[in-house]
Amino acid sequence: MKKDNSAAFDQQEPEFYSTREAAVKLGLSLGTVQKMVETGALSASKTSGGHRRVLASSLSSYMRVRQSKVKMQANQHLSVLVVEDDKDMQKLYALNFDEWGLNVQLHCEANGLNALLHIAKHRPDIVITDLHMPNLDGFEMINSLRNDASFSGMDILVVTGMNKGEISERGGLPKDVMVFAKPVSFATLQGYVTAKEAAKARAQ
Repeated sequence: MKKDNSAAFDQQEPEFYSTREAAVKLGLSLGTVQKMVETGALSASKTSGGHRRVLASSLSSYMRVRQSKVKMQANQHLSVLVVEDDKDMQKLYALNFDEWGLNVQLHCEANGLNALLHIAKHRPDIVITDLHMPNLDGFEMINSLRNDASFSGMDILVVTGMNKGEISERGGLPKDVMVFAKPVSFATLQGYVTAKEAAKARAQ
């Protein structure tokens, strides 16, 4: 009797995934995956009906790279992402972090969209962000992160020139987001980052 291999065939990985299926496999929001497709971080094709289909091999490759980076970073430094479109402010952050002499890796992005792509790949421990930025601003970026349960443990700090009333008019911020007024006190920021770095070192 000829053996029926249809069940085994059905269990094989498909050639393509819908963006929603890819989002589930990556543990990211649908919007984030769609942006990853638009920027080329994930390879995809478009159906005749205009729907995106993510190439399975591209998804698998991305997941392998991400898992490898997460494992390497988990036992090393505290990672901090600064989202700030002012180049001079980026340099000021870098200068202060360097002077602190902590076991911290700092990375800067100029807008929320690039920040989301970086976060999806590298999963920083702390995100320090402005609110007024081009393309995707801080409000949209923070809402995207807080609507995704996989990022619930990520610390988010806002550094802004906006007052409480102006922030409220934009819909406010999640309660677990800390807000610092510009110009930021780097001494206060140093204390916060130092405590987080020490806590991560103790956990290893």
